Amino acid sequence: MKEAFIEWLDQMYWQGYAEQLEEDNPMAFQKQLNEFKRIHNIYIKVVRLGSKSIGKVGKSKNIN
Repeated sequence: MKEAFIEWLDQMYWQGYAEQLEEDNPMAFQKQLNEFKRIHNIYIKVVRLGSKSIGKVGKSKNIN
């Protein structure tokens, strides 16, 4: 997961940004890495829930 985070940061800013941030401010790097992991885990859960519900469309009541 750390490698994906580093790649993401470097794509957002510039090549080597993540390494520089980790050296200059390890606490900020770790905090952002933890947030990245948290958001990634939420996204995975949403995707899994979405794939389970495909094809499970409930019947709607016709109200006239």
